[in-house]
Amino acid sequence: MYINGVGLVIDDKIYDKTSNIHIIINQIESNGILLSKFDDFPDIVFDNSLKNISFIILDWLVETKEEIEVEKTGERLQDDIMEEISTGLNTYGDNIVKLPYNKKEDTKKKTIEFIKRVKDKFLGPIFILSNEPSKDIEDNLKEENLITENKVNFIFVMNKRDVLKWEDFQQLYDDKIKESPSIYTLLKFNDSLSNAKQDTFESLRNNTFDWASFLYHNTKEDSHGNANKDLLDIIMQNIESRMVQFFDLEEKLLPSKYKKIKKGENKDKYELPNKEKAEVQRLFSSLIFLSDDKLHNKDIDTGDLFHVYYIDNKGFVSSKYYLNTRRSCSLRFDNKSNQCELYCICGDENLTTKPKDLNVSHIHLETIFISDSMRTLHFSFNNLHNVYANKDENNISFELQEKNGEKKPIKRIGRILHPYITDICTKYSSYFHNPGLPNYPDIVPPKDKSKEKIILK
Repeated sequence: MYINGVGLVIDDKIYDKTSNIHIIINQIESNGILLSKFDDFPDIVFDNSLKNISFIILDWLVETKEEIEVEKTGERLQDDIMEEISTGLNTYGDNIVKLPYNKKEDTKKKTIEFIKRVKDKFLGPIFILSNEPSKDIEDNLKEENLITENKVNFIFVMNKRDVLKWEDFQQLYDDKIKESPSIYTLLKFNDSLSNAKQDTFESLRNNTFDWASFLYHNTKEDSHGNANKDLLDIIMQNIESRMVQFFDLEEKLLPSKYKKIKKGENKDKYELPNKEKAEVQRLFSSLIFLSDDKLHNKDIDTGDLFHVYYIDNKGFVSSKYYLNTRRSCSLRFDNKSNQCELYCICGDENLTTKPKDLNVSHIHLETIFISDSMRTLHFSFNNLHNVYANKDENNISFELQEKNGEKKPIKRIGRILHPYITDICTKYSSYFHNPGLPNYPDIVPPKDKSKEKIILK
């Protein structure tokens, strides 16, 4: 079962006990699933609440409660009046009557506008359950670029009568989710995170209700950088270690897009179709690189990437990139100077051959593809360069120490993330200083070393 949270239902017939949607709602709620129900599109902005919703069920044609004033014309049918209003043939007189306004095209438009509004905030599945032909609805969604033909989509269109045949929406939901590897993985992750988070905080609370205060002040005393980040690391390590037991993906639901192009003696060779190479390139570049605007202004870490421009005597502009390879556990600000030293390797966008002025026997080249402007960076591991992080009350600024000893302001543009930066540091670990370890709180190690022992529960 992949439903883990509250569902949102919007249908004008939810309170009609004879309607199909009312029966479907009863099926869902009988499985212990909570629903937030509306008979019209809500006027309120609830974008922040969308992250707590597991799925959305929409009717394609939600009849609104809007009314329009039209001229009363005796016994003529309401449909005739509305047709005249929509074509501009009817004029208003003194004798006015109010009629419900539910023009079909406008009703569709409201549904589409709602989907566009929530799709960037809501990452789960949207089920459109309607009595209208499913193909007509899908064609409308394609025109609005909300679904793509022959691609995995986040919107599932079904007829309400077909849903009732299942007699169990939960099973239908699970089967539909398995058709979308991305949504399936997202929901499995959320479920694993929820279980691991519950287990972690339950364990902390069982030790003491004041666990947050103890951990924060302990971490603050030990930390020489960002105490909030250090505390977050402790909690996330506990949660992540517990998540592994819950996060068990079924490989058959994640089909490979790679095609075998050559059979080898030890290993077959695979390649992506050309039309999907650009998508994969964007995907992995977004996982490798996080731009500076997504980082905390008081946080430094392994993988921080800096960019600086140089102008030579002839007025030519060049630029260099510096990648911090010093381990996280060693990045501690000095209490007196409020300064921390970073060890960086240097690179640029054109370093494709070994420079003549570097010791050829010790140089390594590492290529990193970052996503902000699709740049491929090449780094040399011949020398480490010092970048200093200077902390004040509100921010951290950075300076590069030049060969002549002078310091030049340098801008951080982002961070190369794990596991990519970890792989680089491990591959060339002989170039880096050994990592340090944070201190234990004074209360943990016994003062009498002769009685020191480790107790595992």
